Amino acid sequence: MGGPAGKSGRGTIVMNATVQSATMQPLDDSGNFGGCQLDEGIDYVGNDIGSVHMLKPLSCCSACYYFPGCRAFTFTTHNDGTCWLKSAKGPTVVNPAARSAQPYLEAPSCGLEQGVDYVGNDIGSAPASKPGDCCDVCSTTAGCRAFSWTKQNGGTCWLKNRKDGVISKEGVTSA
Repeated sequence: MGGPAGKSGRGTIVMNATVQSATMQPLDDSGNFGGCQLDEGIDYVGNDIGSVHMLKPLSCCSACYYFPGCRAFTFTTHNDGTCWLKSAKGPTVVNPAARSAQPYLEAPSCGLEQGVDYVGNDIGSAPASKPGDCCDVCSTTAGCRAFSWTKQNGGTCWLKNRKDGVISKEGVTSA
């Protein structure tokens, strides 16, 4: 996925003056980072992509945030607490034993960081003439949580499933 004129490659830390990066962050209803507002007694039906054991419903928020492609969840007491991770909210039904939430708003915010590269964790790439265009690309790509933009091939979004290593790189924008 990398190349001599752009990204250094998945997981490799290399200085590159032509790359820029960013993360997609979950927001609460007030626009603050990290929130999940639970829908009490509501089950989001279908769209299951995985499950994890958690003791509390709000723990599902971070589980969903770090699970590629997760955009919603339903918590039940199955097996002493299970988060049913979902690719989308889908239809809802009343279920007194369920609590559900969407940790991501439909239009995630992008705080662009100039001169920063998010190293590794590439899940794909897409053409984009400017860094801000990568926000829309990432928000509509399953599993995308961050990106780095370079001038390679007229502008390329390097889509990431998470933000790990961060290095300073002139000419790179990330979010």
